[in-house]
Amino acid sequence: MSPISNVISSFGVSQTQYADDTQLYIGLNDAMSVSTLSECFTAVQHWLDLNGLSMNPDKTEAIVIGTDARQRAKG
Repeated sequence: MSPISNVISSFGVSQTQYADDTQLYIGLNDAMSVSTLSECFTAVQHWLDLNGLSMNPDKTEAIVIGTDARQRAKG
């Protein structure tokens, strides 16, 4: 496992890595899920800073997937 993978895993967030791309996945079942993802993202950013790396904001995005009814209920 890569060091950044250890950071992500410590939050219970699923991930996929390929070369220099990392994708994070979490089911947004409650408010804590959003908080967990935010804390994980902050920790990843901190790890990158400590190691002289940076995220490319032009290639960083968040996608929420769900049915229209589910997204309206959560929205």
